[in-house]
Amino acid sequence: MLARVAVALVAIVLAAAPAHACADRIGVSRIVPIGEIRPFAPGRQVHEQIRLGPKEVVLTLDDGPDPDVTERVLAVLAKHCVKATFFQIGRRMATRPDLVRRVRAEGHTIGTHSWSHFLNDWLPYFLAFWDIQRPVRYLHELTGERPIIFRHPRGRRTPDLDRIVDELGLVYLANDVVTGDWDDAPPEQSFRRFLTGIGAKGRGVIGMHDNRANTPALLDMVLGWLTENGFKIVHLQADAPPSFAPPSLGARKPLEGAIREAAADGPREADAP
Repeated sequence: MLARVAVALVAIVLAAAPAHACADRIGVSRIVPIGEIRPFAPGRQVHEQIRLGPKEVVLTLDDGPDPDVTERVLAVLAKHCVKATFFQIGRRMATRPDLVRRVRAEGHTIGTHSWSHFLNDWLPYFLAFWDIQRPVRYLHELTGERPIIFRHPRGRRTPDLDRIVDELGLVYLANDVVTGDWDDAPPEQSFRRFLTGIGAKGRGVIGMHDNRANTPALLDMVLGWLTENGFKIVHLQADAPPSFAPPSLGARKPLEGAIREAAADGPREADAP
């Protein structure tokens, strides 16, 4: 309860900031509440349903929260008055719940990116189900909000994984403008990749990471370029429809151990994205 009150108070303070503070910044041009898209279809890719217009982009960041990078990313977003969607890894959320609350308190949306970030297309079905399900419940317990938006580790999908996403009442969002910041290249190199992607599409969902040291500088470059070139930011609000209920979790610790045992002879945690 206290956590929810704290989040609400910070949000009120941020909302009360003078409008002129963002007058010359890119800001947010419009908001798309994911839960209000009709028909709302769990398990479906929502990319097409957002209906981005020319020079409209959605900003997303994966793999946090990170104790060294996430706060710097938040500072860059605040500088440009931009809101983003953070696809966070469950086990990292559990180590820094304060950063999870701060991301939410500053008006950003939190989606899930599995608990362990293993390659779920390799795991047995029941382990993959648990790995996708657990962070949904964790976020609900931590923030009082039921997340409904999800991104597969490395974007790897199978029919079984689509079925899990559907059963959990989630929708998933891929990215189609990548920066390659996961390889820790200099920001200038990742920026060139971004220019290639956005130049080819003219709109899209930008994918970055808030656990890479080069990302804050890169993010500042990207947002500066978007501002100078007349692009607009679309912010996703991933509020669950009223009929949604948080999923039951079932066993926790035994399944976490089983995931690690199953992965001992197979693929480890997915490299970004």
